[in-house]
This record gives sequence, structure tokens and C-alpha cells, in this order.
Amino acid sequence: MTNSQQPPPGWYPDPSGRPRWWDGTAWGGYATTPDPAPTTSPDAGTTPPAPRRRRRAVAVIAACLAAVIAGVGIAWVAFDRPDEDPADEERPGLTAIGYAGVDLGDSRATVLEKLDYLDEDEVAETGIASVAVDDGEIVLIDGEVVEIHSTTDDFATPEDVRPGDDLSAADEEYAVYGSDGEESRTVTDSTVTYVADVEAETGYRFTFEPDGSSTIDQPSGEITDIAIVNHIPTFTSAPVMVVLDSSGSMEETDVYPSRWDAAVGATYSLIDAMPARHEVGLTVYGAGENSYDECQDVSVPIPVSPLDRESFKSTLANYGPVGLTPISLALSQAAAQLPTGEEATIVLVSDGLDTCEVPPCETAADLKEANPDLTIHTIGFSVDGGARAELSCIAEAGGGVSVPADNQALLASRLAALFNSEAAETSLRPDSYEGVELGDELSELQGQHGGAFDDVAATGRVEVVFIDCVVVIEDGVVVEIQSSGARTRTVDDLRVGDDIGRAHELYAGSYAPRVEDGSITYVADPVQRTGYRFDYEPDDGSSSEDPHGLIRKIVICRCVDDLLPEQEGIFRVQVAFTGETFVNMRKAHQLDRIRTKANERAYEEAVLEVVCYVEGFTYRSKELGRSSNLFARVADSDLYVATLFLSDDYGQPIEDDVDFPAC
Repeated sequence: MTNSQQPPPGWYPDPSGRPRWWDGTAWGGYATTPDPAPTTSPDAGTTPPAPRRRRRAVAVIAACLAAVIAGVGIAWVAFDRPDEDPADEERPGLTAIGYAGVDLGDSRATVLEKLDYLDEDEVAETGIASVAVDDGEIVLIDGEVVEIHSTTDDFATPEDVRPGDDLSAADEEYAVYGSDGEESRTVTDSTVTYVADVEAETGYRFTFEPDGSSTIDQPSGEITDIAIVNHIPTFTSAPVMVVLDSSGSMEETDVYPSRWDAAVGATYSLIDAMPARHEVGLTVYGAGENSYDECQDVSVPIPVSPLDRESFKSTLANYGPVGLTPISLALSQAAAQLPTGEEATIVLVSDGLDTCEVPPCETAADLKEANPDLTIHTIGFSVDGGARAELSCIAEAGGGVSVPADNQALLASRLAALFNSEAAETSLRPDSYEGVELGDELSELQGQHGGAFDDVAATGRVEVVFIDCVVVIEDGVVVEIQSSGARTRTVDDLRVGDDIGRAHELYAGSYAPRVEDGSITYVADPVQRTGYRFDYEPDDGSSSEDPHGLIRKIVICRCVDDLLPEQEGIFRVQVAFTGETFVNMRKAHQLDRIRTKANERAYEEAVLEVVCYVEGFTYRSKELGRSSNLFARVADSDLYVATLFLSDDYGQPIEDDVDFPAC
């Protein structure tokens, strides 16, 4: 270009190639007819465009204009483009909720309406679609915008942080938000995500090339990509007490390098990721050498106080697994360290049943009654059915969430998840979502959950949209819960739009997954025999051993029988004694919930007959066997079950001697 004089009125291409009218002093509208006025016509700007018939007409217009412009040559030879950039005028830059006028969560139809120059064929209705716009790329999955990220160094945040900047620029702008200076970010080896908009629940994710001094605590390096994503990093602001099991069984090496070492490593990861001023404490039980005598070995080496990462780690390093499992006492002492009258959280990590006298489920209920603002979460680390059920009971009584974990990565993820109570309670858990459980009968759901299930047919297959998920009911029983949109997340914060590789890191450790074309199913809870199925779009180079690609859908289901060892007829159920023994029908591993692979009910009634006890254990000092080791038999069958606890009709523990023969 040799002449800076403004060009005469005419049709000129904007940076994306779209023809737009210039009246000699200002920009007008975009071309919408197949026959725009010639570029030399002084009256062209006053002619209103005819209504557009089809988006594909734009391509025809562009071709015609190219021929006209090539023949006349005015814009390219004698004049510069007009000074004002139509793209900048028409489409806004990056905001806390979107880019170029397109927001996270927008539907495909909305994107096509906002970016009306796009042809419908350019944006797929299903699967993954990417739309290049100015300096960014909009990513849709199954017709919903899930992410917008940079494609050039001009893709800048409103605070002018852009690719090529040092990560410290982002940290300075976004590491602290709120009037109280609350810190909130999540850090991995190569990404940092900050809050963009709390109300909209959006975040800025910065991918960076770590330099030699980068750590999880203080990440540093050059920003290589910026994305706006539909979730925010949050830890609960409530004080938290971590309660760790240091009993002898934590020496087991079924988790590498041992259960205890894995638990310590996972706790270190959590501490590294937590905000620096968060109030957190540590309770350890079972670590004393004389704990076999009194079941009194519980210590609180770190009272609830603002986090000191190095002190926390060095203190925890002094402990090791040697004793019993006094869970009840540990819960009581942990609760005593927390404030009352305000929100507070206990996160209990255990690998087994309480081996002392006081039932921990009752203790949790008492603590919750005394302090309604207290929440108790539990993580069963490499546990069997009895321990899993006891931990579930503790969490339910404490108003919290119980999740299993069987490797260090999964334990670290779930520790972090449970530090945000609200997020954990509204996540897609291994067996449930927002109070709806796999195996629930339709009759149990009707009249609850805002009436979402009240008009659902009791036969056939029905899909019910419920909050951010779809609940699949077959013949009156919940068989699947599916993600519906990009805001659904698992308890480990996996979402639609994430890479399947992260799911593989978390879930592929203990049981081989089922790999099919475009989907992978992992064991979610081996005790309840549930799975996570991820539908995804494989990347080039993705393999069954090292899968990569964006997740399209997340499903929880009872669909992993072929991935687990055969059941041997041993199920753990909640048993109440009322003259005749029968199964408590709520919140237990219930026999009437057990189903065959064809999803047929296995037992219509679950009347039990206690037949024997396991020698070597006591229950409340009675020679009757540990409650989790009692065996009961379904009446008139060969199926044996183990009970969780014994109680009378009023829910009180049985104190009387019971004459059961040894098994």
C-alpha cells in the first residue's frame, strides 16, 4: 500500500474476508445479496440490502466480489483499507464469560445466530466442532460451547494478559479475588486455572511452559495458551480437619508403595494445591505403639490454623502405621477442634472398620446433631464391602459424601474434591447424583426432587432430565445417570470437554477398563459394582493404553461385572433384629437392589436368618463376632450375607448375649 488516503465508497473485505460496505467515512452493513452495487457507485451505500435467503449465499457473494474487485482494482492499488477494523467494531474480545460475542454454554443455534456468516455445515450438530474466530477458537461438544482458547498472541484477557507473557502476569491479576483477598487457583504441572467470574462459574486457564524454578506451589514460565472454561477453582472457605488412618493395616502394599505412603503423598498433593491462608488441621489415629491396649491412640498434631505447608508436611512425616482403628474417638476429637455455629468440615480417610467399641456411625450422627453446620466426608481407601458400608454410614449421618479410592492419584483427587463440600455434594458420584442412586426404584423418587419423576412411566425405558444430568429408568428402576451439558462434573472434577487421558490416569490403575470404539468404561466402585463410562472423540495417535481426546459424555452405570471378579454370594447388608431378622430397606447394600446382568431383580424379599459368627472377634465385648463379620443366610436359600451392625426395632445396638454357633 502506498497511499493512506481513505478509499471511496464501496464493498471491501474485512480481515475474515466478509464483504462490508464503506460509505467513504464510516462502515455500514455486511453484504447480504448476491448482487451488491458496483464498488464505483456513489449511491451504493444508500441501497438497503434485500433479506438473506440462505447462508450459503455468502460464498456466492464473495466469489462475485472477488471478480469485481479484481477487475476494478480500486481498493488494492490506490488506497489503503479503511482505518477502522470492522472485526474489532463488530465482535468484542475476550471477556469473563465468552469471546467475540459467543458465551460459554451457548448452543449451536445461538452460535450460528451470533456468527451469522457461518454456514450451518461448518458447525457439526454432534461430536466436537471447532470454529475459528479472529484470534481464538470456539470449541463445541454435541452442540454446546464448552471452551474458547487462543490461536494467536493477540488473544488477550481484559487485563491484557496474553500468550508469550510470563505466568507471573496472570498470577498478579487473578490469584486473589474477593474483598477478603481469598486465594483461588488450581495448578498442574503445565496449567493454572483462575476464577474469571464467580457468579457465572467461569475460569481463565493458562497453559505454560514451566521454567527451571517452577513448582506446584509457585508455578512459573511462559504462557503458551489461554482458554476460558466453564468451571472455577474453589476450595470451601470453611475450616477443615483431615483425619488420617494410621492403623497397622495401612502398611499393606496392595497400593504402591504402601497404603500409608500413598495416603501421605496424596495429602501432600492436597496441601500443595490449597490456598495459603486456608484454615486446616490434622488428626491421626492408630499411630501409637500401645494403642492395642486401650483404643485411645488419637492425636491432633496440627490444630485448625492457617495453612503452613512445610510445617504440615514435616509433622505428618513423623507418623507411621502401627495400631488399631478408633474412628469414633478420632471423629470426636477432630470435631472438638472445629468452631461451632459456622460451617466446618471433617474429611476422614480410612482403610477399614472401627476396631474399638463405640459405633462410629452413631458418633457421626451425634456430632452432626450437636453442630448442624458440621459436615463429615469419608474416603474408603482400598476397602472391602464392610468398611465401605461403615464409611458410607458415617458420611450419611454426618451430612456428607462417601467415596472410594484405590490408588494415590485417585485419593489425591478425592481429597481435593471433598474440600469443597458444595461441589462434592452436587457432583456425579460413583453411584449417585443429587440424591438419586443407581438402583433406586421409581416409587422412591416420586414425590421428591421437585416432582421431576412424578409423571414418569413405570414400564419401558424413560430418560428424565434432572438438573444437569439425564436419569435413565428402565421398568421403574434407575439404571444409568448421564451427563447433560458441559457443567456436569464427576466428584473428581472431570467434565465434558476434558481430555480422556486424565480419566485414564485416575481410574485405570486397579481394574482393566473396557475399551470400545469411542468409549472407555472404568470401575468406579468395586464394592457397589458401578462404573464410569466416558464417550470421547479420539485424537490422532490415541490408543487403548494411552487414550487422548475430548470427553463428549459421562455416564455412571452398573455395567462393570465383566471387569470385576465373580461375586461369590457374599453381600453386606444392614440388618435389624425385631424378633424376625430382616433387612433395613433404606440406604444399605440391599438384597432387593441386587440385580442380575439382565437387570432383573434377584430377590423380591430379603428376610434373613443369622446362622453363625466368625471366631476371633467381639461385638461390644460379647463373644458374638465383629458386626461386619457376622454371617446371615437368606431364608430358604444358600446365599450368605454379612451384616453391618446389629440393632433392635428402635435402632439401638443390641446389648444382650446372642447364642450363635461359630461358622
